[in-house]
Amino acid sequence: TVANVTIPARSEAVLPIKTRKIKQPGNYIIEDGLQAPCHSLAVARTLVNPACKNLVCRVLNPTDKDIKLRAKTPVGTISSVSIPSRQRTPTVQDNRP
Repeated sequence: TVANVTIPARSEAVLPIKTRKIKQPGNYIIEDGLQAPCHSLAVARTLVNPACKNLVCRVLNPTDKDIKLRAKTPVGTISSVSIPSRQRTPTVQDNRP
């Protein structure tokens, strides 16, 4: 997280985050995969480009208590992903008279 934040009980939040320096350009995914203190948070999988300075991560607090996170608390893991290029499907034209 970029700053101290409180996620109210039974709510979701979009948190501004920063990542460590990533040398390889490309697409990455942020997802759950950490232990305490964030084990109670559900982290939405998010496709990001770390070259962007402002990244966000969506989290859910399903518990009955507020969760307080200090600045620089890790909330998820980031991994490189490859996205296959989309192939265009040929269009069929109807040439009936």
